[in-house]
Amino acid sequence: MKQRQYLKDYRPSDWQIPHIQMHFDVQDAHVLVHTRMELVAVGDGTQTLELDGRQMALVEIRIDGEALSPEAYQCDDASLTIKAPGARFVLESTVKLDPFNNTSLEGLYAAGGILCTQCESHGFSRITYALDRPDVMSVFNVTIEADKGRYPILLANGERNAQQELPDGRHRVSWSDPHPKPCYLFAVVAGDMACKTRPYITSEGREVDIAFYCDHGIEERMDHAIDSLVRSMQWDEQRYGLAYDLNTYSVVVAGAFNMGAMENKGLNIFNPKYVLASPETATDADFAAVEAVIGHEYFHNWTGNRVTCRDWFQLSLKEGLTVFRDQQFSADCGAGPAQRIEQVKFLRARQFAEDAGPLAHPVRPESYVEMNNFYTVTVYEKGAELVRLLHALEGESGFRRGMDLYFERHDGQAVTIEDFLAAHGDANQLDISGLQRWYGQAGTPQVKITESWDNGHYTLDCEQSIPSNPSADAVLIPIRVSLLDSRGQAMIDGQVLRFDQPQQGFSFDLPERPVPVLFEALSAPVTWDYAYSQDQLKHIVRHAQDPFSRWEAAQRLYLIMIDAAYAGTTLEDQHLDVFCEVMVGEGDGAVIAALLSPPSADELTTRYTELDPLRLSQAVDQTEAALARVLGDALATQTQNLMEHVATYAFEPAAAARRSLRARLLRLWCLRGDQQAWQQAEQLYDNSDNLTDRLAALQALNQTDAAQRDILLERFYQTYKNDKLVLDRWFALQAARAGQAGLDSVRTLLAHADFDQGNPNRVRALIGTFGMLNLSALHAQGGQGVALLAEQILVYDKLNPQLAARLITPFAGLNGLAEERAAAVRKALQEIVAQASSPDVLEQAQRILGH
Repeated sequence: MKQRQYLKDYRPSDWQIPHIQMHFDVQDAHVLVHTRMELVAVGDGTQTLELDGRQMALVEIRIDGEALSPEAYQCDDASLTIKAPGARFVLESTVKLDPFNNTSLEGLYAAGGILCTQCESHGFSRITYALDRPDVMSVFNVTIEADKGRYPILLANGERNAQQELPDGRHRVSWSDPHPKPCYLFAVVAGDMACKTRPYITSEGREVDIAFYCDHGIEERMDHAIDSLVRSMQWDEQRYGLAYDLNTYSVVVAGAFNMGAMENKGLNIFNPKYVLASPETATDADFAAVEAVIGHEYFHNWTGNRVTCRDWFQLSLKEGLTVFRDQQFSADCGAGPAQRIEQVKFLRARQFAEDAGPLAHPVRPESYVEMNNFYTVTVYEKGAELVRLLHALEGESGFRRGMDLYFERHDGQAVTIEDFLAAHGDANQLDISGLQRWYGQAGTPQVKITESWDNGHYTLDCEQSIPSNPSADAVLIPIRVSLLDSRGQAMIDGQVLRFDQPQQGFSFDLPERPVPVLFEALSAPVTWDYAYSQDQLKHIVRHAQDPFSRWEAAQRLYLIMIDAAYAGTTLEDQHLDVFCEVMVGEGDGAVIAALLSPPSADELTTRYTELDPLRLSQAVDQTEAALARVLGDALATQTQNLMEHVATYAFEPAAAARRSLRARLLRLWCLRGDQQAWQQAEQLYDNSDNLTDRLAALQALNQTDAAQRDILLERFYQTYKNDKLVLDRWFALQAARAGQAGLDSVRTLLAHADFDQGNPNRVRALIGTFGMLNLSALHAQGGQGVALLAEQILVYDKLNPQLAARLITPFAGLNGLAEERAAAVRKALQEIVAQASSPDVLEQAQRILGH
């Protein structure tokens, strides 16, 4: 079992490695890696050198050209140790790797017909013996040698500086990266791939060769990604003054990839989901995700690569900041206000739930066993919310000043969150202590707000706490607020209140008692209690200028009905009458679609004590059915009107918003059991020229008994069975089927010929959808669904531990479940602990059980 690492125990490395040279000799069944490192002791060289290294066979080791005898070093399954090697020397090693049977997708591995690498966080030590830590930064020179017929493309970080033909049909290519980098940013790729290129000239006049690589025959699906990269480069130059710093920028699509993408310096490696897009094979959401993730990985060139993390506890320094930057980029590219609503939905469903459960941890964790388990929504999404909070406090110009000072001070360094915050504080003479406390405390702050009105004097009294962490200190919480009068006009418009004490009051002199619109755009990642009446919520839905606040008020109206249904009582459908006005109103179609969407069951798992997941799923379904009834005949009319304006597909904001609204109304109409609606869904499927509308039709029918559902599913399969990415949707649709039907579908599909255990996207589509998004199937009577998920976690514990550890997340709600449900989950977790072998899975299961 791995030892727990603690932030408090950090100390700088005793060794630095200014230069690393590597030679990869790719053979049919193995790869030989020869590494030459220049090591310099920080002290006098009498200290022990311990290099990380796993799952490789050591062939040879030399110091300054002399082979070491077995007595001069110790080698085990995790490290290579050399006692007192000297103050400055050259270490050479040769190791033998088997990437072709590496199912972990970490280190060097085979993905389809290519060899590629994944080194973050500790994958480099599966390639060669090294100091596998982010504060050791080196200049790399890499040579790759392979059979030219099988591997005509040989790539590494930086810029290509030599290529050579060799005997026996082999060839060699050399690459150099002039920028020192930590080894987690190292990458090599070898394979037979199609390539699309585009030139780009930076704002500083540098000529950059952009090259995207993928499987042959699908290269036209990379155009949107290439366009997105160009926009990203231009945006970073304009918004932050940051230009690209190499002459080559390569992106490779890897058929099997655990993550979304990896920002290796000059050689990004991507999950195909975030590069390949065409109207026939990608949805509007996919096009947006490609743009965002392409941007995210490019923006890492400065926030992550040029300035990197001192240690892995600082992960949010690069990830939270870069998520915020990619959100800014998407917004500037026209994502629209619905983007913020989707961000908050995800934050609440995933990060707030994580904060409330046994897997809770601060944005900067204090300890870990397996670092891969901390690539979490807390580090990424909550980390981004803290940067957003800082941006709100500083304003656009102040935030830019802070970023400029950050790069001026720390370019080329491995730094900490304190360094980032200090640059912003110093640049703006800003006290950031209340913000800094956010990074060290687990849990979601809860803000209780009460009001008083006294003859024109209005007061909001606020109190903050973290229920799951009662000893937590008060943090800085900006509350963006508008105060509406009885006509819906803003008497106070978007004022930011600085709330940084345990209790604090804010007063306003007003002509009439207002309706408060609180936490506009979710100005801080908190929950809040305010005793809104139904009339006040409807007033906000009708009149608030902030789209998020309208959506938030709508969610609270839905929750009143869901709470009643969950408790076994019934509210009149007219409780939701305001949504009739919403449906026929003017405005952004994507926002209207969001307003007409009650929260899903997976977003509400922390709302109730002793949760009964089946009863919650039923309550949500009843509320959605009530909404469909309230909308009445106008629902069919509005849907049909939108059906009459089906234009040729284009990924642009207005068209995407129209498709979003049409899909939402069609689903509500189909839920009413109207045969005409089912026929309209089939017609949409038949007449569409794009995947967005075809999936909208299938999703509208998926929870109905319509005969068209099975007919269209079979047609979908026959159309897309040879397209891996699109076929993932076919698996996910069936895994989302409610209740026992969904569980039965998952069992059947696990044995399907197209279910590929070696493809993480396919596993996530089937098992991930079932576990994370289908409460009623996961908690089917008798614990069958829970047992099935546990069984699959143990399968991937052996094949792909990182993936398995993420599949365990649905069990993190254990302590909030009613005992009958909790018993099934507890039993499953105990079996996982007894049988799992990877630290990834063991750590997560033990944390959930409280061990």
